[in-house]
Amino acid sequence: MDSIKTTFQLALGGLLLDPAAFREQRDAPDGFARGALLVALIGLLVGVAAWIGNLGVYATQPDATEFSATLYDGITSLPLYQNMVAESPEIGIAFEEAFSQPQDFGVLAAGPAQSFMAIFFTPVFALLGWFLFGSVVHIAARAFGGAATYQQTMACTALASGANLLALVQIVPYAQVAATTTLGLIATYVAVRESHQLPAWPTFWAVALGPTLLLVLLGTFFCCFLLLLVSAVA
Repeated sequence: MDSIKTTFQLALGGLLLDPAAFREQRDAPDGFARGALLVALIGLLVGVAAWIGNLGVYATQPDATEFSATLYDGITSLPLYQNMVAESPEIGIAFEEAFSQPQDFGVLAAGPAQSFMAIFFTPVFALLGWFLFGSVVHIAARAFGGAATYQQTMACTALASGANLLALVQIVPYAQVAATTTLGLIATYVAVRESHQLPAWPTFWAVALGPTLLLVLLGTFFCCFLLLLVSAVA
């Protein structure tokens, strides 16, 4: 229980960009494991919050058939639409085909069963994103003269997931959250600065070049995979 309490205290420190929290995580002998636990727990909480919010949206969204009928009647009664169909009958045909499946209209949220899997996928993707982004940021920071170990970098960058605590607002139906990515990048900047003890500009470039390096690595992997697939088929 104390371990979980300490973990969320660190998450709050990451959210508030508290340098002391990043230094504590850097110097902790179990910082890497604690960081992994932090990322997974926040991912799980965000997944649960999103699922609960989705339930509220699903329960209050309009009936697809009624929504489609209302939209159809409203559009077809417009003089503009009637003039367009009179001039180009194919527009009316395409419109009728579009409205032939009313379940495609007015659906704002998936059913409880379909959205439930997000509870499990969210922490998995959170851990994967932390591992990939933390790794490339570590490489970039070392290239700019950083001195932190890989474990220290990962331990500190895990605190950037504290920005995702803002995403818990999704528990409220129809609520949206913004700026978590920007805040996460700022937290990553603090993580690299405190773990590698780099000056401001090298820290900035290490974090800024991290996503570019990640895209290059993923693009290279994808191209190699395609080449192997084409070779296997040929």
